[in-house]
Amino acid sequence: MHYLDYNEKIEHGTPDFPIAFYHVDEHHSRYNMPFHWHKEMELIQVQSGSLRLFLDDREILAGAGDVILIEEGVIHGGIPEHCVYECAVFDLKSTLMHTDACKRYIRLISRHQIQLYNYFQAVPREGTVRDPSVLPGAAPSSRDNSRLLQAVRSCLTP
Repeated sequence: MHYLDYNEKIEHGTPDFPIAFYHVDEHHSRYNMPFHWHKEMELIQVQSGSLRLFLDDREILAGAGDVILIEEGVIHGGIPEHCVYECAVFDLKSTLMHTDACKRYIRLISRHQIQLYNYFQAVPREGTVRDPSVLPGAAPSSRDNSRLLQAVRSCLTP
């Protein structure tokens, strides 16, 4: 696999508003998500159905209400099944570099000195096992991430 061949060259958002929001259903041209990567982060929330998502060498089967955070530079793709999902694609650096506190955290995230959780299950499904290295309450809940998507959606809705 040649990493650079998968670079998605779509500009997400604008320099003034570096966030793009996508509502994806079976009528969307990118319903079946081809493998790609981009310099921005991506937050996906499954509204209904299921989405089999591949993040580098990891596979996640996400269901309704689940939220997935994809860090910049991660090769990802997905196979939806009767699925509707929403994505917010954003450049973390452009979005939050306005204060010293944010700059500090963005540097730590960019250097992978802060671990970001990338899968937030809305409701634990039978047969799924939470990562034992994650302490209860250590990761934000799916509900917290749903609020973030709602905030992004409200910014984009006239």
